[in-house]
Amino acid sequence: MESTKTLLKDMTGIDIVKMSVPTEQVGEVDSMGVCTTITFAGKCKGRFMIDMPPELALAMVSNMSGEKMDSIKYKLFLAGIAEMNNIIAGDANTVLNNQYALGLRLAPPIVFTGKNMIVATAKMDAVFIEASTELGPIKINIAFEGGIEV
Repeated sequence: MESTKTLLKDMTGIDIVKMSVPTEQVGEVDSMGVCTTITFAGKCKGRFMIDMPPELALAMVSNMSGEKMDSIKYKLFLAGIAEMNNIIAGDANTVLNNQYALGLRLAPPIVFTGKNMIVATAKMDAVFIEASTELGPIKINIAFEGGIEV
């Protein structure tokens, strides 16, 4: 969570102003429109997912690239939102590997966009964190095979 909050501010200039406590995620995830996921493997397997409305995602990538983004179908937008998740997950991955020697390795990020999208999650216990920025909500979903203690 610290990686997400710090790096979003550093990369996009957008602050997370409120963050819920982690709670258990049960079932599918109702996406807000832009969802990026990274899976990881090592001593344990899992995934890190960030979900947000298109308007927030467009603002983030516009701020990162210095170029006005107006479509979630634009290739530079998709690459930018994927890279943002890659940087956040990579930072968290380094912290976890240094602290717990998990030997985690990240797969390339995947970006999903669309209205009324439901993301079916693998049979892994997950935690869900809701956060707010000045430009809209953001949801973070983290899952480890074998579970996570909340």
